Amino acid sequence: MTAHDISLADAMIQRRSVRGFTDKPVPKEVLDAVFSLAQRSPSNCNIQPWKVWVASGAVRDALRERMVEKVTQGVPFAPDYDSLPRFEGVYRERQVDCAMALYGSMGIAREDRPGRQRAELRNFELFDAPHVAFIGMERDFGVTVGLDVGMYVQSLLLSMSAYGLGAC
Repeated sequence: MTAHDISLADAMIQRRSVRGFTDKPVPKEVLDAVFSLAQRSPSNCNIQPWKVWVASGAVRDALRERMVEKVTQGVPFAPDYDSLPRFEGVYRERQVDCAMALYGSMGIAREDRPGRQRAELRNFELFDAPHVAFIGMERDFGVTVGLDVGMYVQSLLLSMSAYGLGAC
């Protein structure tokens, strides 16, 4: 399948957060095409401020092991950005509804803390994906450049969808 076989509308409709993958690696030429298409994402002054690192195979496995180890040992997060805001009102309702649907589909009740922790750990296990992409920007860039990076991430996700690939 190529990106030319699907409309933008279809890519947007088909795109979803995938949390379970096969161990089959994506061929390099498909990955190259996906990232090449996403690279066409708009940015202020066309500076394309995003940086992308893709890890596969043994490198991905080592990163996964380190992340799982740190989380299971209770090492606190040290994000490079301010923490997420506290959602209130309708945004909090949407957040809770989404979490209930997700955990409910896994048979995990809200009060099942160990079950929720196991489900959260799957994030750090990379959902068994054969590849993982880390996307960043220069630390000194502000929110406006962050918007450019966000547009790139959306373009990347839609590009993956257009090529029949799942992502989260």
